[in-house]
Amino acid sequence: MITSRTGFFRLGALALGSALLVASAARAGEIVMALEEPTAGSAYSGVSNLRGWAVGSAGIDRVELYVDGTFETNVPVGGLRGDVGDRYPGFPDSRNSGFSMAFNYSNLSAGPHAVRVRAVDGQGASQEATV
Repeated sequence: MITSRTGFFRLGALALGSALLVASAARAGEIVMALEEPTAGSAYSGVSNLRGWAVGSAGIDRVELYVDGTFETNVPVGGLRGDVGDRYPGFPDSRNSGFSMAFNYSNLSAGPHAVRVRAVDGQGASQEATV
């Protein structure tokens, strides 16, 4: 949950931690992801990054951004993430699993907001992270 006070946004609890787990072979329909920014407890105003990573046993087809339950846009995927590739070598394109975009928090009204990122694999399975 993001809360605005005079144009600044404060985040509540982060649904997923930023710790990376070591995985062996990927199972069918398995998706692992992390939303790294925005971060819990930080204040946001103006334009800032929205970023993280996602891997899927069927590859990642897209990453979707929702604000307050409304679809906003797809987030560009394919950023180099050697750290993720090293930990998840059994997932397709794990070295290019980063997603990132600039997000204008000033476009949100003052008050609490929910930011959700949804990773969808090549077979339609999905995984979400919300702040």
